[in-house]
Amino acid sequence: MRLEDFLGVNVDLDEVARWVRNGDDLEGILTRLRDMGCDVPGCIAVLDAAGVMSLSEAKVAVVFSETWKDELPQNRAFRRHIGELLEGETESDADPT
Repeated sequence: MRLEDFLGVNVDLDEVARWVRNGDDLEGILTRLRDMGCDVPGCIAVLDAAGVMSLSEAKVAVVFSETWKDELPQNRAFRRHIGELLEGETESDADPT
C-alpha cells in the first residue's frame, strides 16, 4: 500500500513495516522518510498507517525525534497558536450575545 496521493510522497507502507521487522531504529526510519520528502505530519501518518505505532505515539515520537529536532520550535509555536485560536472560539461560542 502507498500513501502517495495523500502525502504527495511515494511511500510504501509495507516497506516501512519491513524496516521495523528488520530491526531499523525509529531515527533511521524517520531519516529515510524525511529524505524521501515526508514532512512531520507525513511521518506521523506513515508510522500510524504502517502499523508501527499508534497515532498518539507517533505524534510524540516524531515531534521530539532527533531527526526533526530542527523543526521543534516551529511545531511548538504552531501548537501554541492553534491553542490560542481554539480558546478564542470556545470563549466566543460560550457568549450568547
